[in-house]
Amino acid sequence: MTVDAAGNIFFSDPRYGDRESMEMRDASGRAIEGVYCIRPNGTVDRVITHEVDRPNGVLVSADDSFLYVADNNNNQSDGARKLWRFDKEVDGSLDISSQKLIFDWKTSRGPDGMTQDALGRIYVAAGVNRNKLPHETRLPYPAGIFVFSPSGEWLGHLPIPHDEVTNCAFGDPDLRTLYITAGGHLWTIRTAYAGGIPWPAPTP
Repeated sequence: MTVDAAGNIFFSDPRYGDRESMEMRDASGRAIEGVYCIRPNGTVDRVITHEVDRPNGVLVSADDSFLYVADNNNNQSDGARKLWRFDKEVDGSLDISSQKLIFDWKTSRGPDGMTQDALGRIYVAAGVNRNKLPHETRLPYPAGIFVFSPSGEWLGHLPIPHDEVTNCAFGDPDLRTLYITAGGHLWTIRTAYAGGIPWPAPTP
């Protein structure tokens, strides 16, 4: 879940496990694993339908211009393991034609939770340390936190020795500790820059 400066709340609805009796379907009967927006007036709209394979983590960019979506279908060997970016409007709608691939984890474990720092850099939990054939391979991307610039450039990798790395968030009074959940463990890393605060909207 993520919130933009206008108070629009975005969340994903992926299918993990048995949900045969709970699925949303389109007019043709195809199952929908979508992304939704709850607006301040209480209305709920689906903003992504079939544009991603299996949406997981979502994040509004620090400048409020984009929505990042972790596309993570690790249960299939040919499933998506990608990070996407969409242009976002003030009212919470997305320009689907703007969909841009930021990173592809290929046959490794795809992206899960993510956060950002005060400079707008994106921190994504992904990768795996042990082969989990036939669906996941250690190479080319071992487990850890993958860091991207606001423009989408891959800046670096913070390795984590336990599988599976599932989420990360900044904490502590100075917001300079990155907390990471992985394999039943909680890891912390002190960072040079503080985490971002997407809500409430910054005061000019």
